[in-house]
Amino acid sequence: MKYLIIQIIIFFFCSIFLLFLFQQEDFVPVQEDGVLNWYNVFSVLFFLFLLLQSTLGIVLFVVQKFVTCKLKEFPKPHFALKWSFVISLLLLLITLFNMFHIIDFFWGGMIVVFTIIILILLRF
Repeated sequence: MKYLIIQIIIFFFCSIFLLFLFQQEDFVPVQEDGVLNWYNVFSVLFFLFLLLQSTLGIVLFVVQKFVTCKLKEFPKPHFALKWSFVISLLLLLITLFNMFHIIDFFWGGMIVVFTIIILILLRF
């Protein structure tokens, strides 16, 4: 239960802070001379990673609770935490690769799906 409450708090904190940052006029990813403002870019990516990780953690935990446990029991959060971290990290890497025009979202998504299938087969 503590895991679920912590993930919900992280979700709301990141959502509210990202909304606050996006409302600021000075918070832009590009400076006046056309150079990327790396502090703003990495802060958005960090909070998006936390938001995505907490969302996936909540979803995986709730699905795991109703599939494997009874109504009175709670599962251990190791499964949800591990898989939400891995999927969020892979999606963050796709986003970074797309920002640097290394690979687009479609091919990156295919690589992520392939990687997850490989991890499941190897029993990550």
